[in-house]
Amino acid sequence: MNLVSLKKISVEKPPEHGVIYLIFVQMDGSSYRYVGQSTNGRRRIESEHFSPSYRNKHPNFLYFLMERSESSFSLLPISAPDLKSGPIMNILEQWTAVVFRALLSHDLKVNMPSMSYHWIPSEEVDKGINIREPLAQGLAFNEWPMANNRFKNSPDSLKREWYQVARDKEITDRRESFLRGDIFDGSFWKALGWYGKADYEFQIWSVKFRVGRSWIDRFEDDGIRVKCELSPPGERHEHSVIRGLYGPRKYNDPAARLGIKISGVFRGAHIIKNGSMWVRMEGNGDKSIPRCNRLVDWLEDLDTEELRPRRWYPANKNLGRPYCGYTRHPLDTEDWKTFVKD
Repeated sequence: MNLVSLKKISVEKPPEHGVIYLIFVQMDGSSYRYVGQSTNGRRRIESEHFSPSYRNKHPNFLYFLMERSESSFSLLPISAPDLKSGPIMNILEQWTAVVFRALLSHDLKVNMPSMSYHWIPSEEVDKGINIREPLAQGLAFNEWPMANNRFKNSPDSLKREWYQVARDKEITDRRESFLRGDIFDGSFWKALGWYGKADYEFQIWSVKFRVGRSWIDRFEDDGIRVKCELSPPGERHEHSVIRGLYGPRKYNDPAARLGIKISGVFRGAHIIKNGSMWVRMEGNGDKSIPRCNRLVDWLEDLDTEELRPRRWYPANKNLGRPYCGYTRHPLDTEDWKTFVKD
């Protein structure tokens, strides 16, 4: 195996075999560092990392920096025709990421001798771009501690900015997915208590719903769709999610405009046969309806932290809410913003 020590490779001519590569992103006199691996260096480096069209379609923190950088270039610390995917490649990538300080500061500290870590200048310790350690290859992100909070609380302003950009994009994509009725990427689980004999639960944003197990079990697992339909303001959806709950019309609850449809393809049908059902919220209307009202706010991209009548709000000590609670309605009391504990 050929070890190429900091030999700069033109991005136009990376090899088409296995590589461990390093990308430097120059920003305001300092550099951010990213380490990756590929069995085809040319495709990964030239056709993906250094392709503006690819970066636009696959946004991440590395590409966020590259678009704002003074310059970006790649190095190949390790390059070998016989380098294949597997444990050896993962170990070499991990080693390279530690040597070139491409890991997030917490992971870097764990992987380095304490004396060596403390010798790193403070302004350089947080310049790693790798979101997780290379030895986590093969694990899904939900099986690995995510770096969201490390970005949110990073001393680096660009990492904090990316945290907000990524968070807003994730929320927008998920909201639009429910409004379009895309294939549901969440899960259905057995409802608590005696309901579990007949019902599953699932969640949209921060609101849980129950749905009949007999329906969900009839659908093919990978084709279930969940769609949120909103009638125009002032109109009630024909299949309102709160139908059956006591919600006086004088309150004009936004939840009355919301219909949630679950659809899919029935299992084992010789001819493709589709089915659908409308979800109905159950329970205490004074608690369920405010939750659905706030869900409508989210679907309409309103500020969900703004206090509105008949809404449920989670605890948030930063906003002075030490516990979960509900607002009431000004038709009932002038003091409607005072929380009723959950």
